[in-house]
Amino acid sequence: MVIGMKKKPNLFIVGALKCGTTSLWHWLLNHPKIYMARLKEPDYFYRNGKISSLKEYEELFNGASEGHKLVGEASGRYLYSRTAIPNLLSYVDETPKFIVMLRNPIEMAVSLHAQRVNSLNENETKFEDAWRLQNEDGRPREGLPTFLYYQRATAVKFSTNEELNSIQAEIEDGLVRCLVRG
Repeated sequence: MVIGMKKKPNLFIVGALKCGTTSLWHWLLNHPKIYMARLKEPDYFYRNGKISSLKEYEELFNGASEGHKLVGEASGRYLYSRTAIPNLLSYVDETPKFIVMLRNPIEMAVSLHAQRVNSLNENETKFEDAWRLQNEDGRPREGLPTFLYYQRATAVKFSTNEELNSIQAEIEDGLVRCLVRG
């Protein structure tokens, strides 16, 4: 967990699209015992990430102090990658904790379609028509089995977007208590 005198991450938020990883990341940014990288989705352990050098990646955690029991980052794509989790596990000094965010696939697809229409990345405004037009390569890949195969964490919390919406007030009591034990 320590890089010279600096801390390495020991908490990772991963998840599917449109499942609440950004909301959770924002909430944890303000927790006094948790230091979250200020850049969401650095994707360092994923190919073609926003951060490409180890020096840049480690600088994301410069603000972590001894008072932070957990030091984390949120990179949803790690869930789907065959290489990110093994790369991450070979980097960390201790067994990391993971929060895996999931969402009902139908609700996720509708939400993602709405976002793509609003950002002008989708011409078909009716979800049903856009769904019929997608090709075989346009469907999300299965990622969870890959993640579970590689991860060695003792603390994995699976949560859905629906749960996240209903437990916002309980984040510090339940989720954080589970993660910050010891």
